[in-house]
Amino acid sequence: MRTVSTLLITRVRLHATRLDGEIADGADPMENGERAARAAQLLQPRMRQGLARGLRRAVLDARRTACVRSSAVHVARSAVGACAPSLLQLAAELGDGGLRPRGVALTRLLLSDGTGPLYCARTEEELRAAIDEIRAAL
Repeated sequence: MRTVSTLLITRVRLHATRLDGEIADGADPMENGERAARAAQLLQPRMRQGLARGLRRAVLDARRTACVRSSAVHVARSAVGACAPSLLQLAAELGDGGLRPRGVALTRLLLSDGTGPLYCARTEEELRAAIDEIRAAL
């Protein structure tokens, strides 16, 4: 029995991004074992705390005046700056209990997608819409 759970955990780790995408797109996490296991991971306090730190870091990065040279993808400073209160509120909400996995998956994708609105927002409204969708899904 332990082998089955070890295999499931391994599969979930290997397919985390795909599973997050499925959950974010509205697939029922309880429909299959991998999605259910991923949903449980997303709701763990450690995961939610890490995502909250990532949101707070994005706001800090947007507020920095000096341009730091690195290979990291930089946040869309103008959009993140304008949406900072909403991003910080979202970070605070991730500390609450009773969240739904879809909202946490959307948050993880917002932070990890270098082509998404946190990093490539053409307008503040684009990022604001993503934040509003996440908060509604939590």
